[in-house]
Amino acid sequence: MPATPLQIRELFSKLERRLASFARNPTPQNVHGFRTSSRRVEALIRELAPKRTSNDKKLMKRLSRLRKKAGMVRDIDAQLAALRSLTFPQEARRKARLVHALSESRVRSQKRLQKDLDKKLITETRRRARRA
Repeated sequence: MPATPLQIRELFSKLERRLASFARNPTPQNVHGFRTSSRRVEALIRELAPKRTSNDKKLMKRLSRLRKKAGMVRDIDAQLAALRSLTFPQEARRKARLVHALSESRVRSQKRLQKDLDKKLITETRRRARRA
C-alpha cells in the first residue's frame, strides 16, 4: 500500500522530534526511537525517490552515521537489560562488575555520540529532512 503525503509528512516530523529528544536526553527509549524513525525515513526515500538528489544522499548518509553510533549505545543497553534479567545467586559480585563495566562502556559510547550531535548537525539534518 503506497504511503500518502500525510503519512510521509508524519514520518519526517516524527524523525525531527526523535532527533531533538535523542540529542537532549539519550535514554534507551530515545535512542531506539531515533534509530527506528531514521530507518523508516531511509526506506521511504529509497522507495519513493529512485533518482536521489544530493540532498537525499547527504541526508541518508548523515542518518546512517548517526544510526550506527546510536546502535552502539543501543547494543549496550540491550546487553545491560539482558544481564539484569539474569539471576546468579553465587555470582552476584561478578554480575555487578560486568554491569559496571557495561555502564562505563555505555557512557563512553554516549559521549562519542553526543560529541557528534552538536546544534549545527541537528539543524542541518532537520533542514535536509524538510527538503526531502
